[in-house]
Amino acid sequence: TSIAGATGSGTTTVVVPLSAVTGSQIIVNTGGRDDSITFDATFNPGITRGLTVANENGSDTVNWESAHAVASLSINADAINQNANSTTSGNQSWNGPVTLGDNVSASGASIAYAGTVDGEGLVVTATEAVDFQGAVGAASPLSSLNVSSNQSFFADSVTVTGSGLNVSATGTIHVDGRLTALGTAPVSLTTAGKIVLPADSEIGSLSGD
Repeated sequence: TSIAGATGSGTTTVVVPLSAVTGSQIIVNTGGRDDSITFDATFNPGITRGLTVANENGSDTVNWESAHAVASLSINADAINQNANSTTSGNQSWNGPVTLGDNVSASGASIAYAGTVDGEGLVVTATEAVDFQGAVGAASPLSSLNVSSNQSFFADSVTVTGSGLNVSATGTIHVDGRLTALGTAPVSLTTAGKIVLPADSEIGSLSGD
């Protein structure tokens, strides 16, 4: 690499110091090889900087391990390991299959998971919309999923165990897939707006004011 202060050029591990990065948007272009990019616990560019990882050719893995707040996140990869909380003042988009390595949270304006989500527990808090476009918990049921937003969209199935599924919204909750709670896990959908379910939905119980 030609980045000033970077170490490991020509090896399988390149470390780029944050002091070498300028501007309000950090963009990582992975190029054409198979890459593994880790944002470790010390990654702290500040709340005024956004981060984009652009997945080009090759098979890329992103490891998110930083709990520090940034302006925005756009993570594009063939595999994403979300091992720490993610906080943004703006939007977050996770474009690729996500594995939750721990119980983590994501908070921001709008938050979108474009691929599958599997692993541990997840808390998502958004001032605007939350959008799950892929299956959640299909390969590995989530131990819990708590979503709080204005609007929430579930385009595919959701499978939970443990503490179950809790969705709270001020607007619409839109469910296109099947909601499955294993064992005694509860499912709660609460909104001041409306809940849209598939036409063939089977509802065990329903309560409200």
